[in-house]
Amino acid sequence: MGNKRSAATAARLNRVFFTRYNFSFIRLPGLKMINKLHCRASIALALIFMLSSCGAPDSPLPTEAAPQAIPTTSGSVAPPPSATSTPPLAPTKSVKPTEVPVEDFTPKAQSVWDTQVGPDSMKGCSGGSILPAYGLVQVTPEGNTLVWKNQEPKPYTMTRVKPGVFAYEGPTAINDGAVKMVATFSGPTTVKMTRSFTPKAEAACVHTHEYTGVFKWETAPAATPKP
Repeated sequence: MGNKRSAATAARLNRVFFTRYNFSFIRLPGLKMINKLHCRASIALALIFMLSSCGAPDSPLPTEAAPQAIPTTSGSVAPPPSATSTPPLAPTKSVKPTEVPVEDFTPKAQSVWDTQVGPDSMKGCSGGSILPAYGLVQVTPEGNTLVWKNQEPKPYTMTRVKPGVFAYEGPTAINDGAVKMVATFSGPTTVKMTRSFTPKAEAACVHTHEYTGVFKWETAPAATPKP
């Protein structure tokens, strides 16, 4: 539609200009030839310019570039997690220390041990030191008990406290006071014992003696453990 309208406009202009040119040529017969050529050239150039303008397709108007949207922040945005961030560690279970098994050196059969006693360590005593029985001791294992027979008239029955350790607490064999004895078999042929004695005559007094003993010989087969 645009091309047809442009062609019609060019045709009208052509008729107008040629008509004016002919009228000018008629009215001015006395013009010189050079003026006629000049007029013709001007008219021809104008026609060429108009025809080229009319025949050219309508060029679209330049459009403005759409403005770029500026990002707006409606609130604080948390930064992305760092690639080098360390994840939280899972809680670890507490490790209990491994209990080292204690070797039991309790005699397996009735046997004789030779004991030696150290000096008297007195506490709260008004009198002098004493010397308890020592020397050869017969030891008899009976299940969770141990019979300790020294030079006194009656033996002492000790109770097992832990592997290789036996204790007695009560009256003495001659009933002159209270005594506490703890015997520890520290090896296959060694024993240690602590004896604490409180006489009846002086209840605030304590006589403490340290014993050491060594294995001498066995006197009977091993006793059968009690159920």
